[in-house]
Amino acid sequence: MKTSANLFRIVLIFLFTYAVIPGQVNKIRVACVGNSITQGNGGINTYPAQLGLLLGSNYDVRNFGVSGRTLLRKGDYPYWNEAAFQNAKEFDPHIVIIKLGTNDSKSQNWIYKNEFFKDYVDLINEFRRDGRKPQIFVARPCPAFKIQWGINPEIIRNEVIPLTDSIRKATNSYLVDFYAPFLKRDNLLPDGIHPSNEGYLVMAQIAESTIKKSPSGIIRYFLTSKTSLESRDSTKIYWATTPGTTVTLNGEKVNTTDSLNVSINKNTTYKLITSGEVADSSTIYLQSVESKR
Repeated sequence: MKTSANLFRIVLIFLFTYAVIPGQVNKIRVACVGNSITQGNGGINTYPAQLGLLLGSNYDVRNFGVSGRTLLRKGDYPYWNEAAFQNAKEFDPHIVIIKLGTNDSKSQNWIYKNEFFKDYVDLINEFRRDGRKPQIFVARPCPAFKIQWGINPEIIRNEVIPLTDSIRKATNSYLVDFYAPFLKRDNLLPDGIHPSNEGYLVMAQIAESTIKKSPSGIIRYFLTSKTSLESRDSTKIYWATTPGTTVTLNGEKVNTTDSLNVSINKNTTYKLITSGEVADSSTIYLQSVESKR
């Protein structure tokens, strides 16, 4: 009954999202990076798909999971070599959830454990190239309840998780914990490794709650549809920040999430500054160009 009620809730959210609010100009892009636990079997039962429904129409959640892949570059099947990794970066996400490490616990992979920290930091930095500032969530993997396909529960618990915690702190990233909530719910991982449909829903609920509790002061996006304007032209500037943020645009206090129509007659810089639990800033430069009319 509990599972049915949860699925019914998701259906209602889906109907509301796509029937009542059919179009949003800008969405917060979420990239879910991982192995088979992220990839799932497709459709609504993957955790990224259910996360998208739970977060609602202001978010665009994409699944970039690939079965069997490792975080380690020297692992048997590195995530680094996958098209999904490149696609995830090209998606230019505002939020990245990285859930890797399960397959790294296999003996043929964990012989390279001394490279796990550096490889993980490098992977995070790939999403931060060219001045990009997505919010990175480093995930503690789901527990393994038995040795299966070489996956080692002891290594996940005693080595992978402490390392991921250290990586999170070293990279100023955030935590999403898929480990502790499942420790007494082994029934949700029927083969000892992969969640059931209800287990994927639990993962989505954990991720949703974690994202919604993000610190105030984070800029999700600050953008405009065009940066070169002729005279009498106008453009719209959009921004979104986390709840509870204090925001100023060129020194004037504005809403946490909003948009503004602007027109210019000279080159103009717009600067968004936030304060809260963290502080952030972002800049848009608009260029005034000669009219072709």
